[in-house]
Amino acid sequence: MSTVSTATLPAAGRSREDIWRFAVLGALAASAVALIVFQKSFRHMEAVIASNVFASGNVSTFVGSDDVVVFLLPGSRAFALEVTPECTSAFLIAPFAIIGAGMLLRRRLNPARVLLGVSLAAVLLLLANQLRLGVIAGLVTSLGLERGYEWGHLFVGSLISVVLVAVSGLVVLMIVGSGHRGRHEAAAS
Repeated sequence: MSTVSTATLPAAGRSREDIWRFAVLGALAASAVALIVFQKSFRHMEAVIASNVFASGNVSTFVGSDDVVVFLLPGSRAFALEVTPECTSAFLIAPFAIIGAGMLLRRRLNPARVLLGVSLAAVLLLLANQLRLGVIAGLVTSLGLERGYEWGHLFVGSLISVVLVAVSGLVVLMIVGSGHRGRHEAAAS
């Protein structure tokens, strides 16, 4: 019976870990690039999601071939919200993907945890943008077009975005950090 040298096992294990780490790093970097390059398509997707979400209430909505959600209000009134480059979550998610890819340049971080953290942050940011669109629509409905848009877009919508960017950052750090701490605690015992 032949014996396997224990010196070759860690190298083989490290190689698989490096392949996995660089695969996740590449996927995150590619995601960031895709979000920037295809942001027009992403904005359209956000408009379609908003239309589907808000059509379930008392408001009729529709989206054409562009990035505009049209809200049909009671009393034969309507207003449209365009998901512009300044208002898309694509440009909030892309930096998280880039940061996640950069985190994986460090060997000690768990690629699965980084991927999970960035993915959850992306979902939170997409949901935050949907909430923002809904708040704008609600305030326009209740306060009128000019005042409702001003309050919804500039104040409340911006606050929602800022808070959820911070929450998303904390989520990434907590998920990535919890796996990192566990490794140190195990090594210290």
